[in-house]
Amino acid sequence: MDTASERLEALDRPLECYREYRGRLVFFQAGVPSRTRVEEYRRLQEQLDERFAQINWIYGRGDWQRLIFVREHLDLPTPLALDWVARVKVVSSLHEGINLVAKEFVAAQVDGNGVLLLSQFTGAAGELAE
Repeated sequence: MDTASERLEALDRPLECYREYRGRLVFFQAGVPSRTRVEEYRRLQEQLDERFAQINWIYGRGDWQRLIFVREHLDLPTPLALDWVARVKVVSSLHEGINLVAKEFVAAQVDGNGVLLLSQFTGAAGELAE
């Protein structure tokens, strides 16, 4: 199972067990698809699309969608605004550039209420020990 699939599966459990979070918890993921000409990646993307739709169908309420996946580049103000309103951010990528993403989230948490969950494999994990 790949990281994206594991994230989706991890989102199922809280709403299944804690109904009070339905309509309140939103998972937002942004990413520009790559390697779209490789058949295996296309199949994986189709599987993820199906899983996103299934989870939203099970837990969605009216105009609220539990999962939002944007497949386009976001201009700088958008990710900064998302970091500012987010209460939790998961950084699980092995890519070096993701370190800045983690640090931007910490900087955006001016009220100190945000939680950053870092993979031990990110470089930022050693720098953001708390």
